[in-house]
Amino acid sequence: ADRHSRVRLAVPIATELDFEGDDAMRDAFDVAVARAGEHADSITPITISPLLESGELLYQGPWVAERLAELEGFLAAHADDILPITRQVIEAGRQFDAVATFRAWHRLKELQRWTDQLWQHTQLLIMPTVPTTFTVEEIAMEPVRRNTVLGRYTQFVNLLDLAALTVPARRTADGRPASVTLIGPAFSEPLLLSVGIRLTIGWSTP
Repeated sequence: ADRHSRVRLAVPIATELDFEGDDAMRDAFDVAVARAGEHADSITPITISPLLESGELLYQGPWVAERLAELEGFLAAHADDILPITRQVIEAGRQFDAVATFRAWHRLKELQRWTDQLWQHTQLLIMPTVPTTFTVEEIAMEPVRRNTVLGRYTQFVNLLDLAALTVPARRTADGRPASVTLIGPAFSEPLLLSVGIRLTIGWSTP
């Protein structure tokens, strides 16, 4: 075994995970965590609320104004050529003033410090990639809310400058594909790949 064969893993506190009533997806994640435990020195339950708050800032905070700043001219010239939902998300950046932007930036720095402390005690965090799955038709009915649901457990990786690797897990009991996302600090790709390969091999059989 190499130096990456046993790692210190963190897992979300079960009560903080919301699978949108999808018990099959919850069960698939539980199985994945149990299998990951075979490759870990320890698995520590942690709160993920600071991570989720960071993720919410990406599309519900002033960072959408950054997209607007880059695309404002294009939006004005091609308003009818852009999907309405895409335009709606980008245009939301107009609601944030400088005070709100600095307030959110300072909060993000606090959340980054919390995340930095996390890596003092664990090497990787294992998360569900998505809480549930939706059909194309279901996404079309509520595109913003349901896309937000799909990104709930991964989109914080962006603003917190983390590294992540998604690997397949066993299918759900009702036959849908499932996966988990391994998350670590920036530049932890070698460890992510080493652990991810082991987990993929471990979950390759039905």
